[in-house]
Amino acid sequence: MKKLLLLFFVLLPIICKAANPNIGGIIYIIDEEAKTAVVSKANEDYLGEVIIPEKIIYDNSVYTVTSIAEHAFYNKYFTTIVIPKTVKSIGDYAFASERDIIISVYLLSEELVSSSLTAFNNCNLQKSTLYVPENLIATYKATDPFDKFETIEKYKKNEVAYKVIENAYTKIMSQLTAGYSVYPKNYNPTDMGYPVFMVATAEMLGDMYPVDEGVSYDWFTSYGRSIGMGENDALAYIQWYTLVNIINACNIALGSAEIIDDAGEEADLDEVKGMQAAIYAIRAFCYYTMMVFYEPFANPYTDCSSVIGLTVPIVTEMTTDEKIHNNPRATHQDMIDFLLSDLDYTESIMEKWDPAINSYLGLSVVYGLKAKVYLWDENYASAAQFARKAIDLETSKMAKPMSEEEWEDPHLGFVKATSGWMWYTHYNVDASKDLCNFVGWMSGECDWGYAAVTRPCIDRSLYDKINNTDFRKHVFIDPGKYDYYEYKTARDRSYIESAPAYLSLKFRCRAGEWRDGTYGGSTDVPLMRIEEMYLIEAEAAGVSVGLEDGIQKLNDFIKTYRDPNYSFSTAILRDFQLEVLNQMRIEFWGEGIAFPSAKRLRVGVMQNYTGTNAPNNDFMINCKIIKPNWNFVIPKQAIDDNVALVGMNNPEITDAVQTPSPENEYSEGKYSSGIIETKNETSVIRDFYTVDGKRVDYLTKGLNIIRMDNGKTKKVVVK
Repeated sequence: MKKLLLLFFVLLPIICKAANPNIGGIIYIIDEEAKTAVVSKANEDYLGEVIIPEKIIYDNSVYTVTSIAEHAFYNKYFTTIVIPKTVKSIGDYAFASERDIIISVYLLSEELVSSSLTAFNNCNLQKSTLYVPENLIATYKATDPFDKFETIEKYKKNEVAYKVIENAYTKIMSQLTAGYSVYPKNYNPTDMGYPVFMVATAEMLGDMYPVDEGVSYDWFTSYGRSIGMGENDALAYIQWYTLVNIINACNIALGSAEIIDDAGEEADLDEVKGMQAAIYAIRAFCYYTMMVFYEPFANPYTDCSSVIGLTVPIVTEMTTDEKIHNNPRATHQDMIDFLLSDLDYTESIMEKWDPAINSYLGLSVVYGLKAKVYLWDENYASAAQFARKAIDLETSKMAKPMSEEEWEDPHLGFVKATSGWMWYTHYNVDASKDLCNFVGWMSGECDWGYAAVTRPCIDRSLYDKINNTDFRKHVFIDPGKYDYYEYKTARDRSYIESAPAYLSLKFRCRAGEWRDGTYGGSTDVPLMRIEEMYLIEAEAAGVSVGLEDGIQKLNDFIKTYRDPNYSFSTAILRDFQLEVLNQMRIEFWGEGIAFPSAKRLRVGVMQNYTGTNAPNNDFMINCKIIKPNWNFVIPKQAIDDNVALVGMNNPEITDAVQTPSPENEYSEGKYSSGIIETKNETSVIRDFYTVDGKRVDYLTKGLNIIRMDNGKTKKVVVK
């Protein structure tokens, strides 16, 4: 097992600074001078078991949790309490209940914990169990109120390890869809966990628009228009801290490895280590996402020259307080090495323990994450290898791509995970935060979320790329309505007849409940599907093995699972890669999967074209290479908290492109060199090199070497 910092829990800085920070659903009172923290109380909506951290890190300082205040968890429903060795006292009514609950309490301190006599008031201690270090059993049996427990025995380290890791994993998965996890409740409806990126990237790609009258209700339009995303803007904070807070939660759990190591050979720990390894993979998933968003690519609209090749600071469970203050952005290669190291470790553990349920992150997802990381790194041979491993493992479990019936089911379409969903999370009914959930933004049928007024529509040009014999076209409303297709809907025919052209029906409400958001929005949310692996394998094989092999794989997949009349051919590698990307944009519309490939391939966007359904001039943006806001900006608070980030932010992106762009033409930018694109229709630029052969992502002053995808090179001088 990896050597880890011996912290029971670690939590990194959160965004909302306050005298009494709220961390993981628990409010603390901190003592700045003593660097200690008291558990004050749990959130009103606190759910789940009580796992108290040993240490927290808040505002770049480490605080040791030393006590639990009175009424901290009063009348919360729980069956397990784990109290770390640093806690020395428990206050009045801290765990008291108005219900006759049976509890298991684990006190890990090596000395007697002082407790109010009312700490466990009204709990059914006559049927409850207290677990303590073996040398303290007799002492606790002679001390009130602990002597009221029916059973007091030695705690089993493997049991504690399991409870800590299982609880942590469950909460991390819940956090992926947590509403208002960055800002206070009801502040910003885009603040809804990882799905924010699924919606945002659809608009960033120009693949999704609101209809005219719904623009003012669409909080995501800034992503589509490339505005309001500067370092002081709310969206910059949501983008950064949504992922940072999930990484924080992972580091909390991974900081508990001391307990797992201490458990030794007491029992079989494969499942515990497997869940711990899965948390490494979730952290890798978040860092991969941050790398894609924050690694800047050169473009004509912003000057990225000082930060090219940089990603984000890496913070792990071993990162010290001092390092957090002065932690530079990792280079592309350092981030790749870090991700693959964690995923290699996870793979080695998952080979021994692989969960049977796809809501748990299993070995095939680890293969899939490695395929994604290798693809971003343009290591195509390895990307193809691991995509195939994921496919083979999933196929052995009888998984397969979603069928036409599953896509179009008005009650289950993208509501309930299917066999091919390799990994997914879920919106619980109790945790559905007002309008702040995925279905409320993306369902063209719901009558309770923002989608009811924004009416999310697919970009017309992307819609026109879908063959009429491809069933995926059936979840977007054709201008001809029922003249084109007999749509399946939980609403009625009149609803479809009055709907705007290109409206999406892809994401349904649970059980077709379009009237009730609490129930209708509690759906599964796909994080990885087997279809992605087929498309990664096709592109990667086309580059690393041969164009013919890649084309064959693409044709086989689409013809077998999507469109029996599909047939693609080309002699140009770039055209093939762009066709794979088109299929990704169609397949994963609204899922965020196509964005990394679009940025990696530097395809640009064309939103102002003849016949566009962009709702107004603000959306009519045509950018070559990439849209400037594809390079996310780090928020000001993160820079203030980390001296190594000062002067190292990505360039300002708001208003980098004036709208509208000329129809059917790319907007020019301040940093256009005139040679970033080629007029040669049979080949395109593949790489830039300095005169000494070093690969770079942008043109430098002086002599540059440009390699085309047909193998030819050109020399270009930039003055």
